[in-house]
Amino acid sequence: MSDDLDVLDPAPVEVVYRSERLEIRPLELLQISAVVRLARPLLDRLLDADIDSEAGLTDFLMAALADDLPQVIELAAVITGKPADWLGKGTAADLLRLGKAVFEVNRDFFAQLPELLRGEWTGRAAKSRTGDGPMPSSSSSSAGTG
Repeated sequence: MSDDLDVLDPAPVEVVYRSERLEIRPLELLQISAVVRLARPLLDRLLDADIDSEAGLTDFLMAALADDLPQVIELAAVITGKPADWLGKGTAADLLRLGKAVFEVNRDFFAQLPELLRGEWTGRAAKSRTGDGPMPSSSSSSAGTG
C-alpha cells in the first residue's frame, strides 16, 4: 500500500534556481488548468517527444526554451509561485533543472497527458474552436456533415 501512496503523493524535489532553493511539489488541481492552457503552444512537440528518456526530455525542454520562452516562463511561474520577471532572470541551466524537477515530481501526470490530449480533450477543444459548441459524449464524430 505504501507504493500506491508514493505514486499518489511523490516526495517534493529541491532545485536551485538563481541561487535560491525551490521546493517542487506535485501540481495542485488549481494549477493544472493553467499549466494545460499555457502549454498549448508546446503540445505538438510534447506529443512527439520521448520525455521518458533523459535525452528526450532535455531535447524537448531545449526546443521549448528556443521557441516558446514566454510560455515556459509563465508555466514556471504557475508551478513555482515565483514572479515571471524573477524567473526570466535565471539561466537556461536553471530552467532546465527546474523543468526536469517538475517532470520528475509530476511524472504520472505527464505520462498520461499525451493520451489525454490525443483523445477526448483535443476533440472537445477542436469542436469549440469551430463554434459548434460542446458535443454530447454519446455523439459520434464519424457522422458526415456534407
